[in-house]
Order: sequence, then C-alpha cells, then structure tokens
Amino acid sequence: MRDHDRDRKRHSHFNRHEFDKIYALYRKDPYTSLECYERYFELYPDDNSGKTYYISNLIAVGQFDKAMEEIAKLEVELDRNRLYQRNAEKETMFVHNIKLCKLKLYIFSDQKDKAAKLYCSCPKEFEYLGREVVFYLKQISGLNKPMVRDHHHYMVRQIYDYQEQDFRDHIQKHLPDFNDNDSSISSSIFVPDFPIDKVIEEIKKYIPSKKRVSYGFVDDTYVFKFDQCGRDNNRLVDFIKVVTFNNSSNIITMFPAEECEMYDYEDLNYLNKQEDQKVLAKMPSQIDKFYKRYSSK
Repeated sequence: MRDHDRDRKRHSHFNRHEFDKIYALYRKDPYTSLECYERYFELYPDDNSGKTYYISNLIAVGQFDKAMEEIAKLEVELDRNRLYQRNAEKETMFVHNIKLCKLKLYIFSDQKDKAAKLYCSCPKEFEYLGREVVFYLKQISGLNKPMVRDHHHYMVRQIYDYQEQDFRDHIQKHLPDFNDNDSSISSSIFVPDFPIDKVIEEIKKYIPSKKRVSYGFVDDTYVFKFDQCGRDNNRLVDFIKVVTFNNSSNIITMFPAEECEMYDYEDLNYLNKQEDQKVLAKMPSQIDKFYKRYSSK
C-alpha cells in the first residue's frame, strides 16, 4: 500500500466494508478474525464502536485479561473524547456497549457475582437480549421465583433445572429415525447408525475445556471431528458442534456442522476405528467359515 493511501485511510473514522468482512469471518474462524481486527484498528484507531466487537471476540476465545485491558481503554476514551461529551445519544450508546462487554466478560470468566451486580444495577437495559438471557441473568442473581419446570420452553427449563434426558429429547430432531431426513425439521442430521450415546459419553470427557468458543451470553461452543458423521445443508460433513451452558458440561444441543475446520477441535475418529474393529471381530474369518462348513459333514 502506498504511503498516501495509508495516510488517507488512517484519517478515516472506520471502513464499514472491511469491518463487515471481519465480523462475517468471526463465526467461521474466531482466531483469524481476531488478527484481522487488530490489523483493522491499526488503520482505524478511532473506531471505538468497532472495538466493542473486538472485545467480544477476545472474550469468545478466552482472552479475558486482554479484554479487560481493552474495556479500560474504552472507559478512558469515554472520559476524554469530546464527541461523547457533546452528544448525549452517542455517549449513552457507548456506555451501554461497554456494559455489554463487561457483562459478557464477567459471565465467561466465571465472575457471576459481578455479572449479577451489573445486571441488577440496570435490568431494563438488558431486556432486549431476549427472554432466555434475561432469565439466565435473573437466575444467577437469585431473582427467579420457584416455578413448575415443565410449563416452560426448553432453554428456560434447562437454565432453571438442567436435566440430561431433556437434552437427549431435544436432539432427536437431528437423528434420522426421528425426522426421516425432513429438512423442514432440521437441516443438520446425523447419519443412520451414528453411535450417539457413545459419542455423548466421550464428549463429556473433554468438556468443559479451553477449546470452547463463547459467542453469546449463555453458551459455549465446542467442535469435535468425526468423519462422515452427518449432513449439514445437504452436505456430508466431518464435524460435530456441541453447545453447552457456559463453563459447564451441561450440553444444550449437538449436531453435524460444516465450516468447522478452523476451530480448535478434538478428534473423535478413534471411536470410528473402535467400531470398525468390533465389526471385524464379529465377522468369522475365511478359515472359521471353512471349518464350520466341513465339520458338520
């Protein structure tokens, strides 16, 4: 890039096209998107709104100390930048975005007491995050009243009182015997004879772990490799996404998924080999067949 082009870009406040490309990459490869954000802010250091997305990316991959440093920088920027002092609407939005970053950081860094305190200080600010997130925030704040569990939908039930059988019922839609390959029920379907019970028990050995990616406010996502485990959008895939409640081994859902190559995954293909060995062990050898055939004569 020529020097005058670089200088011109540096004086721009932001680049929506470049930023949107990085955000789209975030869901597919949160590690590379982090590097792209850092290069982007070298060119657009005044894009403070964009930095809140960068902080979310840091939190998603578990870089909590760095995320806290970046939040502190934004708070300094809030105090010194005249733009926010002159524009109450921009100041309100910027303050809110910093609160969102803090809330997410507290939840995923296992500082739920701080998350609860922040939520209780301004509960109406977080209502737009949705019923499930608000219910979770109330749960960790001790504000949810006793309820009849079965009267509520899946996520609320599991936040209130996690039950593994509920999870197993929930993932039936991803099994071929349940949906008969009906994509209107689910576009992600495990192959017939997929050893679902064995895989679930094996997955539990690996979670929770630092290989999680935390996109939202409630859940962690893990990726496991299992060749030809199912179809996603009519494509045969080699990966399973497993979604759990944050910092726990309580699985919310699991399904075959595409575009997972760039995640930090665990390889479960040794289970495939074990199954193949069992099948071979059950198959009589040609010599066994020979003796069986002629011993009866």
